[in-house]
Amino acid sequence: MVAICTMICKPFHFETWLNYHFSIGVEYIFLRVENTPELEEIISKYSNVFAYYDSDVNTFNNYWTIQKRQNHFFETIKQKMLDLNIEWVVSNIDSDELLCCENINEILKNVPKNYDVVQISNYEAVYSNDNVDNPFIETNTFIENNFLAYGNGKSASRLNEKTETHGPHSFKGSVFKLLPRKICVLHYESSNFERWYTKFKNYNQTDKELIDKIPFPFYKESIEIIREGNKEKARKYFNKKKVDISENTLKLYWTPTLQQKNICWG
Repeated sequence: MVAICTMICKPFHFETWLNYHFSIGVEYIFLRVENTPELEEIISKYSNVFAYYDSDVNTFNNYWTIQKRQNHFFETIKQKMLDLNIEWVVSNIDSDELLCCENINEILKNVPKNYDVVQISNYEAVYSNDNVDNPFIETNTFIENNFLAYGNGKSASRLNEKTETHGPHSFKGSVFKLLPRKICVLHYESSNFERWYTKFKNYNQTDKELIDKIPFPFYKESIEIIREGNKEKARKYFNKKKVDISENTLKLYWTPTLQQKNICWG
């Protein structure tokens, strides 16, 4: 059995996200739900989703504190996953990401027994306009390099008493890399202008010296341009980075409904 363990806050089209991951064979999803108590109405419909709510999260310097909360959450629910006989756990597939594959169980059961961890490559979405509503079903174009956010993928691990996280995207253990044609993470980073604006406006609650240490120029530039308060200038910047992209793209002709899925690599 396979589970996803992740943290979410103010997700978009979350039922699309949930239903898709169950459609590819994920049996359980464990969620730390931060500052979004209204999600309980949706989550309560699913008997195989275990949600832990915290509506009083201090998000000051959030970029630098989120990893600690992620690791602590995994340790908190590890025994529950073991009790359910979960064999594999995929960590931190965020609410703006989809684990793109035919059937996760078929893929993981063929991983050689001498490997504990599998590495999963990621691609980053670019958009046809700056007002996409549901990118999960409206977007089929991605870049495969020169990412604005992370580019080191995500991981899954065999689950046992000794399983430990290794940073926000991986686990400790011997690593087997899976081919992206079989499985990849689709990252819908900043999926429209308003979501981007809200995200990085919240990142303003970060000490200046810590902003300078953020490893992604796009993040630092986004924070700075939003601080200027010129929304028209901010929109032009967003479109330059996330919409007006033509080079180094590939198309995954894809929808979240498994029966309609047809991946076409450019």
